[in-house]
Amino acid sequence: MFSSPLPALAETALAFKGLMLGAEIAPLFADARIECHPLRTAAADQVCSLRHGARETIAGAPVNSIFWYARAGRLTRILINLDARHFETVSQALVQRHGPAQEKSELIRTLDGREHRNRTLTWQRGAHRLVAERYAGQINLSRIRFIDDHAETATSVPRAPQDDL
Repeated sequence: MFSSPLPALAETALAFKGLMLGAEIAPLFADARIECHPLRTAAADQVCSLRHGARETIAGAPVNSIFWYARAGRLTRILINLDARHFETVSQALVQRHGPAQEKSELIRTLDGREHRNRTLTWQRGAHRLVAERYAGQINLSRIRFIDDHAETATSVPRAPQDDL
């Protein structure tokens, strides 16, 4: 999707298809599959997503949806939702790219009483974090999040009530 040569240091940086957290989001505008809209939240002033019918993959697995969040023209978060049956393939590819992750495992129970083992993998690179969750709110949904913690913290100051409508 975004093919640009990256310095050797970027090989371990947290990025999706070459677009790193903190980078300018201009490459998103050049991709006809992506549309961007203004957003009024503390953490982002713009959100981009795939246009209806456009496709993207992560580690060869199709994504259900992907959102790129930006503040002042810089990428602050990437949110990727995919079918949970692809989680092992994607998480293995993430480990190959970024090395071992901090892993958390917990037993979850569905409303019908079935138990499932949830896994959450986390990589931290300075103020940037990558989180892969096997079950994200639904038993059939996995979520991959690239997060700029510095941007999240810097914008978490409460807004005036009239600005939070």
